[in-house]
Amino acid sequence: MKTIAKVSFVIIGSLIGAGFASGKEIYTFFGSYGLQAIAGIILSTVLTGIIIAKVLQLLKNHSISNYQDFLECITRKKRDSLVTRILNIIIKIFLLISFYVMVSGFSSYFHQEFGIPILIGSSIMALFSFFIFSKDIQGVVKANTFLVPILMVLILLLGFKTVTPNIVEKIQEMEIPHITNWITSAILYSSYNSILLIPILIPLKKYIQKRNHILGISLFCTIVIGIMSLCMLSLLTKIDISISSIEMPIIYVANLLGKVYPYFYGFVIVSAIFTSAICTGYSFLENGKENVKTYFWKNVFVCGSSIFVSYLGFSNLVNALYPVFGYLGLLQIFFLFFGFSIEKKRKN
Repeated sequence: MKTIAKVSFVIIGSLIGAGFASGKEIYTFFGSYGLQAIAGIILSTVLTGIIIAKVLQLLKNHSISNYQDFLECITRKKRDSLVTRILNIIIKIFLLISFYVMVSGFSSYFHQEFGIPILIGSSIMALFSFFIFSKDIQGVVKANTFLVPILMVLILLLGFKTVTPNIVEKIQEMEIPHITNWITSAILYSSYNSILLIPILIPLKKYIQKRNHILGISLFCTIVIGIMSLCMLSLLTKIDISISSIEMPIIYVANLLGKVYPYFYGFVIVSAIFTSAICTGYSFLENGKENVKTYFWKNVFVCGSSIFVSYLGFSNLVNALYPVFGYLGLLQIFFLFFGFSIEKKRKN
């Protein structure tokens, strides 16, 4: 159970970032589907759980030490093939942008709530990240093991507080989202999450000693992520103005619930951003890691450049880029589930 919890907290920490904790992700992918929004969230979390189980199984059965090895495994192609190069470029870009989004979310929160300049907020986040990235995967695991359980409890408490008998009608009244239907939204959301998940799962393989660990981790993550996503949807129904006009929708809700709640949820936002930032940033740095010197300068570049990208705006980055990467992630999922089948047919 200790192993299952430790790995699960890192996985959940990588998913609960600024986009999720702020409510922007759930709004973007499941905006106004009524009961279908609930079905979409359930479907997406089940798909995410299946992806987690499939990847962990591959990691246990094959000699995979980095993301390049993983791509070769699922595509059955050599490192320099066109397919592996395209997938690797997509993942690298997404991980880097995701880290930028977290830094932008961190600075946006402090700017929205306390009027702290974007430059100061993003610089603080960049410095914290630089320090953690210098500590290898152990630093990432320790940070998530401490913070994620607290996040889970606070999100669940706030979510359950907003559940009312007419919750479905309130969900139905929300603004129209950016995607056409709930099934497409569910698939794209799980696809988008898979881009975040797989690179961080690879260094976690050393914690997976038994097969029952895989089932336990995938079930635990599916249940927890699903419940928290439904809580976020419930919180969004409390917003009485245009959601698209707010950088941090759930902070707006917390202010409506009472004086103490903004401080509680402020901790959730900051912690969620931090856990996701260190997971995505670390995954980007480890993808294609060559030596200590190269890693150091990549760390400097990634953390330093995030300060300037944060000026683009948190909402703009989430709304414009996350659905796009959901579509791009479908290519990776295709090879994950069908790559071996294609290879067997060719041999026959």
